[in-house]
Amino acid sequence: MNNITINALDNSEVEIEGEISIEQFDIYHKRATNKLKKDFTAPGFRKGTVPEKVFLDKVGEDAVLHVAAEEALKDYYPKIILDNKIDAIGQPEILITKLAKGNPLGFKIKTSVLPKFSLPDYKKIAKTIVSKKESPAEVTKKDIDDAIDELRQQKEMEMFSTKKTQVDAKEEPTKESKILIDDTFAKSLGEFKNLDDLKEKLTIGIKQKNEQKEKDKRRSLILDTLAENTRFTIPVILIKNEKARMLADLRFQIERSGLDFSKYLSHISKTEEELTEGWKDEAEKRAKINLILEKIIKEESIVPDSNKVDDEIEAIERIYPSVPVDKARAYAESILSLEQVYSLLENPEQK
Repeated sequence: MNNITINALDNSEVEIEGEISIEQFDIYHKRATNKLKKDFTAPGFRKGTVPEKVFLDKVGEDAVLHVAAEEALKDYYPKIILDNKIDAIGQPEILITKLAKGNPLGFKIKTSVLPKFSLPDYKKIAKTIVSKKESPAEVTKKDIDDAIDELRQQKEMEMFSTKKTQVDAKEEPTKESKILIDDTFAKSLGEFKNLDDLKEKLTIGIKQKNEQKEKDKRRSLILDTLAENTRFTIPVILIKNEKARMLADLRFQIERSGLDFSKYLSHISKTEEELTEGWKDEAEKRAKINLILEKIIKEESIVPDSNKVDDEIEAIERIYPSVPVDKARAYAESILSLEQVYSLLENPEQK
């Protein structure tokens, strides 16, 4: 291969232009001829025994050249990427610029690449935000009363459903009455000793929920601040991929609730493309944060504990028995590595 030139383009893309020599391309031309001849038939000849001249007269030189070019670039593109240390992502756009027997194969390839950028002082940013952390909201009497009232309403709905069944069966229903909030009510929920026990457990649960909410808020602030202080162009392919993930998540939530996703789209009068177009800014931010987190993993040389990875793989396989082991491992390592990054950012003083 010779005459390779690589030019940086806008939007985190590069264009690779070059040629594959006559000698090398001739090898692929012969391979393509043999490949196509193998299953070719013609009157008077058995399959695979057709003379080359007859074969070329029937198939045409252009067909052989295009197969040869496809096979050649399938082999050479990865070599170009590796030899020139190009962090390519997504599918490349390939244009054949010269294609003729007895000539070099000319080509242009455009591909998206991972952007090169410098991280801000992420530990300092995280430390500043963490130092201002607020205490989770205290659990108030109103919080407990509201939670208990929600449980009461759920219980009354269950009783209403039972009464409705009785009416449908032409039986005399019991008289409607509002449930009293007492020890009997607490015990009827199946896991509490009495009303005080119910209130105590609810207090613990609400407190944990408030703590998690505060933690999530702090984590989001750290990540958003890192994104705001990091400058680089995000490849279009990554934004597109993030939109696809967001759409898949929405579809899952809609279908899990028992609704048909196509009917949901019809209800909001939007196509999938129109819906995801409104997500551009959020998808761009998510893609940017993912790249920042991946770079921190490299900067900190983060490697998840092998025992934890194995445990995570086992958990994944229990839920998805048919998942390939390599994909389960990659997912487990990714999740655990990210958790270590979050731990680093949320506890910047931790050694």
